[in-house]
Amino acid sequence: MKETLKDRAYRELCEKIINLEYPPNTLLSEEQICQDLNITRTPVREAIINLQQDKLITVLPKKGLLITPITLETVDNFFEIRLLIEPYLISRYGSNAKKEDLRQLHQHFLESDSLIYTMEDEVRMDEAFHNYIWSLNQNEMLQQLFKQMFFQNHRIGLIVGKSIYNRMSDSRKEHLDIISAFESGDFDRTNELLIQHLNTAHESARMVFSSLPF
Repeated sequence: MKETLKDRAYRELCEKIINLEYPPNTLLSEEQICQDLNITRTPVREAIINLQQDKLITVLPKKGLLITPITLETVDNFFEIRLLIEPYLISRYGSNAKKEDLRQLHQHFLESDSLIYTMEDEVRMDEAFHNYIWSLNQNEMLQQLFKQMFFQNHRIGLIVGKSIYNRMSDSRKEHLDIISAFESGDFDRTNELLIQHLNTAHESARMVFSSLPF
């Protein structure tokens, strides 16, 4: 199916936001976005409505379009949700995981040193396992929440990774330990390591965002 102008506007605008080409707290005009995307106003407006629902853009009447800031409160709320939901997903849906999927994830992380070229690659590696955890459930409301969580995770991950580069390499090692426990079928140990990992990531994010002007 051919991509519509509305879909293209949404995809390209979303990419610019989550990849920080439009950083948090940036104020844009509709006209500027149309020029940047080389797309007319109507599909851009339709895309903006969807991005409002995704919590990536806030429309400020008579001022413009604000790329949603990431504050310390945002970071705290983000990790609180992840700490509540991801261990639950392991406990509730871990049995849905396929051994082959976990084996491939394990191998992917083992080979990651030769696969990583950019910070974007680092963040995608981090997302690979967590995305898999979220994919185990069939709850439509959780899937919608995951979409918003993914957008925030990508932005937060890039900002933290660029500020604390060794955090991403440490994170890869933590993922390997989590995956090994998951492969063994020990969901309690998997969650113990997962919670440690999320708490460490939270502390790193708080350290970075407490010094940023977002």
